[in-house]
Amino acid sequence: MGNTITESGLVLLARAGAVEALHPVQRPRENGYRIYVTVKNHPEPQLLVTSTKKPRLWRNFDRLLAHVERHYGTVHDITVSLEGPTNDKGNGTVETG
Repeated sequence: MGNTITESGLVLLARAGAVEALHPVQRPRENGYRIYVTVKNHPEPQLLVTSTKKPRLWRNFDRLLAHVERHYGTVHDITVSLEGPTNDKGNGTVETG
């Protein structure tokens, strides 16, 4: 799986101040949220995966945010993408910043 980052790798990069942004994305078909990570000097967002290389999934957004605060410290840019049946653009995705 290309463009991925493990939990332990993300913790190390967060402690080093190399995380530019986190992008939680709602995945209704999976009934949860994934996190994509933007790291300094890496042009593409990386999907957060488990140690077994499966996408890390949170069922509850509040738990996701608590996990981010507890394990990654302060991240100054978090952009959330919500997938749903409709929005003002008609494409089922709503982004908040």
